[in-house]
Parts: sequence; C-alpha cells; structure tokens
Amino acid sequence: MNTFSERVHKEVKSMGSKRQRGKQETRRKIFEAARAAFWEGGFERATMRDIAVQAGVGLGTVHLHFRDKSSLIHEVFYGEIERKTFEAVAGIPEGPLEEQLVHLLNVEYGYYEEQHVALTHVVKESFFVSGDWGGKYEEQLWRYAAAVEKVFEAARDRGEIRRGTDCGTAAMSYVSHYMIGLVMGVREEPFDRENVMKLVEPMVRMLVMGLRTQEVEHES
Repeated sequence: MNTFSERVHKEVKSMGSKRQRGKQETRRKIFEAARAAFWEGGFERATMRDIAVQAGVGLGTVHLHFRDKSSLIHEVFYGEIERKTFEAVAGIPEGPLEEQLVHLLNVEYGYYEEQHVALTHVVKESFFVSGDWGGKYEEQLWRYAAAVEKVFEAARDRGEIRRGTDCGTAAMSYVSHYMIGLVMGVREEPFDRENVMKLVEPMVRMLVMGLRTQEVEHES
C-alpha cells in the first residue's frame, strides 16, 4: 500500500504535468492564432492584441510566451521555412545538374511568391536579426548549403562536373546566387518569381558551365 508521502508525491507530480500540458496548449493556441494572422494580413497589420483575442487568452499571457511580435513571427515561420526548404531539396528530380538547380530555384521562389504577404517581413528581418534567432537562421543556411552540396557531389559522381570540384564551395556559390534573388524578390511587393528567375537562372547555369568536365586539347 502506498504511504501518505507517496500519494502526495504522485498528486504533486500529476498537478505539475497538468500545468505543463496547459501551458503547452496555450502556447499552441497562440502559435496557431499568430500564424493565421500573419498569413492572412501580413506582419504589419497583425497586432499582439488581435492574436490574443483569436487565441482566447489575455494579452499578458501572449507576452508570457512570446516577448514581442518579432519573436513570434520568427517562431511561427522558422519551422515553416525549414520544412519547405528541405522538402524542395528532397524533391529534386533526376536529370542534369543545371536543370536540377533551376528546378530548385523555381520551387523555392514559387513558395515565396505564393506566401509573400506572410513571409516578406520575416525574410527581410532574418537577414539582420541577431541573438538566438540570428544563430538559428545562420545554422539553417549552413544545413541548406550542406544539402545542396550533396546534389553537386552526385553530379560529380555521374561525371557531369570535374572530378576535382570542391562541391562545398560550389554549393555555397549556388546559395549566394539564390540569396541574391531572395533579397531582390522581397524588395518588391509582391514577390515575383518570374522576374527573380530571370536574374538568377543565368548565373546558376553559368556556374554549372564552369564546372563541367572539359577535354582540353593541346596543339603540338
């Protein structure tokens, strides 16, 4: 039979678990309300008070979970960008390297064109944010580059590009071109995938052209 102290310990543990689940559920409601607000009206139009009303909690409760609107939008869309970005890399079709990279650009920029109302602000802010979020975005970018590096390595293994190609450097070159397009795209309202592709696609094709295996003939 359980002792009194054991029963008290179990009750306290159960109460703590319920409180934790309650906090998690409140945070989830705020998260979903914020996501809907940002998605529908963009960052500027959404207010913390509107999000609190939509979530069915007090404004103070929102601030307990999220310091301010900027931290909230990063919390909401970091995971969204993460998922879409790596889904795009995983979904690259078979084919020549340059066509694979152009496909990746189209998918990535198409996503930003589709969701420009919600994402324009967070993309702009991610370029300059510091602290924890700055570190998270930087780490995310390096992981993205590492995933693209594998695409270059596969092309090297197929003999499409030179055997001695530094695929890490090649991937970072691609990412640099991609980021230039992203910067140019979010400067305009709305994000125009077609215009961005006109800028970036020729650069990516030229990058691959410079890496191709070439037979060099020496005149005697």
